[in-house]
Order: sequence, then C-alpha cells, then structure tokens
Amino acid sequence: DRCLLALAIAPYRPSEAIALSENCPGIEGLAAILSSPDRFFRLKELGKYYIAMGEYWAARVVLEEAIELHPDSPEAWAFLGYALSRLGQDPSRAFAKSLDLDYTYPPGHYFLGLHLLSRGDLEGARRRLLYALSLEPSNPYFYTALAELEIRMGNYQEAERRLKQAVELAPEEPG
Repeated sequence: DRCLLALAIAPYRPSEAIALSENCPGIEGLAAILSSPDRFFRLKELGKYYIAMGEYWAARVVLEEAIELHPDSPEAWAFLGYALSRLGQDPSRAFAKSLDLDYTYPPGHYFLGLHLLSRGDLEGARRRLLYALSLEPSNPYFYTALAELEIRMGNYQEAERRLKQAVELAPEEPG
C-alpha cells in the first residue's frame, strides 16, 4: 500500500513520501511536515506525528535522530520520553533531559505525569500534571489527565469537574 510506504520512507526520502501520500486518508498532514527544508524540524514533527498515530517505535527512531541534530531541544526529549514510556522502556533520562533544558516546558511535565500515572505513582503524577496545568491552563489534555488521576484516586466529583473543564476548552475534541 503506497500510504504505508509513504509513512515508512518519510524520514529518509521526504519528497518521494509526499508524492506517495497524495490522496491517502488519515495522513493529510504528512506533506506539510515533509515539505520543510529543516531536517531537525521534519524529524521532530514526524516523531510527534507517529506518536499521534500510535506508532511509538517509529517515533522513537526519528526523535532519536532529531536529538542527534539538536540535543538541546526540550520538545524532542519530552516526546522521546513519551514514546519510550508507551513502549514500556525507561523514559527517565529523556524526561530528565527535557526538564533540565527547560523546566517550564509544559508537555515535559505532562508526559512525565502520564508516565507516573501509568506506573501507579499517583502523588508524583498529580504534582507533574498540576504543574503542567499551572504553566498552560488552557490545555484540555491536562484536565483530562487530571480527571483520570482523580478517578484512580476515587475522587469522582473532582474528576467530573476536570472533565467539564476539558470540554469547555475543547468541545470538539474527542475524550
């Protein structure tokens, strides 16, 4: 299938991937990413794109390449940490590097919070998610993650409040 081939060759042959991805449902944004002349940008954004698709192994590969080009990117490190976490691998170095580079980068705290939540560290997750929210109070994903945390803690009214806040911020977004 040419659409799958476009995704597979995207990091290495962007112009060919653009041509192959024409009229491919679900990967409309790929051409915009691959059109950038900045290799670091392409790899970083492609990593985020793969994460959105649930392709964590592919995301890991391209984010590691992006980091080789720009090891000072808190964004690339944070998204790498998230991909590693979803793969069941240790993301601690990636999260630490992201937050060392920019402690005020909200997704770094958010992704670490999600990782801690998945590991059952509810208090650690709460601290990270609340801090991410304090940095970016208009992000509906932060409220949704906090709602999940509250459910796990048995705080159903607070979870409902958090979910309502998320819906108010992004009524068109799926939960």
